[in-house]
Amino acid sequence: MVQATARRKPSSGEFTIVDSAPPTPSGQRPRAVVVDDDRGIRDAVSQALRTAGYTVEVGETGASALRLAQSVPDVLVLDLNLPDLSGLAICRALRAGPKTADVPIIILTGTHDDSVVASGFMAGAIDYIVKPFVPEVLAVRVNRVARARLAELERKNRVQELHVASTALDEARANLAVQHKLSGLGILVSGVATEMNIPLEAITSSLQSAGADLDAPTTTSILRDALASAEQLSGLVRRLRGIAGTDDRARTPINLRDRCEIVAHSFADTTFTIDGPDVVVSAVDAEIREAIIALIDNAVRAANKRSNPRIMITIFDNGDSGDVVIDDSGPGIYDADVPLLFTPFFKRADKREGNRSGVGLSLVNAAMRRHGGGLTIEGHGPLGGARVTIRLPKIAVEGIDVDDTPLTSILS
Repeated sequence: MVQATARRKPSSGEFTIVDSAPPTPSGQRPRAVVVDDDRGIRDAVSQALRTAGYTVEVGETGASALRLAQSVPDVLVLDLNLPDLSGLAICRALRAGPKTADVPIIILTGTHDDSVVASGFMAGAIDYIVKPFVPEVLAVRVNRVARARLAELERKNRVQELHVASTALDEARANLAVQHKLSGLGILVSGVATEMNIPLEAITSSLQSAGADLDAPTTTSILRDALASAEQLSGLVRRLRGIAGTDDRARTPINLRDRCEIVAHSFADTTFTIDGPDVVVSAVDAEIREAIIALIDNAVRAANKRSNPRIMITIFDNGDSGDVVIDDSGPGIYDADVPLLFTPFFKRADKREGNRSGVGLSLVNAAMRRHGGGLTIEGHGPLGGARVTIRLPKIAVEGIDVDDTPLTSILS
């Protein structure tokens, strides 16, 4: 916006317009270059611009115009008729130079010929002033051009700052992703180590006790405990390998209802209700078996926290896929914990005591993803406890059956 004041001269009725030069981003005066071979014109223009607040450099030839423009002034006031070079040639030369291409040029001309003015615009000038001129009007027009240039420079600076900030943000995101994966891998290794260390400590302690007195009556019982712990450790490794997909991954037809009934029968102390049709899917038997065991085991543990524990398993046929929905009568899952359940070794608020590592759901999720299916969890279902749903395609998804996704893929 042009800031100007008008003052009427009492004697003549004319107005004197005083317009201040726009400040540069550094707070310094804007710089103007004035080139004209007529000393009177050159001095008049320079005086008008200095009065308006410019730092002014002057020249009287085309060569000086080209030289002074290399300092990239905020505005160049250029006479069209110079003794050595025409103003039009100078405009074209400056526009062709990478350093001076954006220098705003105002041409000074002694003619009102529209073709001359048009030629100046086509050569690269952005405004013109006809001689003779009113100094105050010249200052206003120069200010308008300088303001536009400074605004464009400010815009470019902001764009550059945003680009730098965006690049830094992208780098930070990339670094964060790497750190997240490394952190997740550390959690994974720590969790597996913790999970295996429990039966290993039991085995070690039992064998140490047995070794202290092989003839003691309790030796047989101690060795039996050691064997049970070893079997527990072996089962954990087998379970991890099964769900993680590190064993044979050949696909076979699996009846989801039959598989759920077989697993449920191994939990003799819990009441199960199994409903739904026979749905056959194409899957890796070891992975699906271990996934269903893990989910039913979680449901049984939750249901046993309430009196009259109940588990309801429902099979759904969705046409091209099958669902297994497992509901329990346990306390359910806190809403705040639901989004975190697939994080490796995350322990829910109601499971943070005890030795269970929380590896199951993250591995089941990975197994479902490898099959082209999915795993969803709701904090509360019709029995009051959690509801867990797995979905598996009936036909092997193209490309998935040869996916040897490692265990650490669950961190991605």
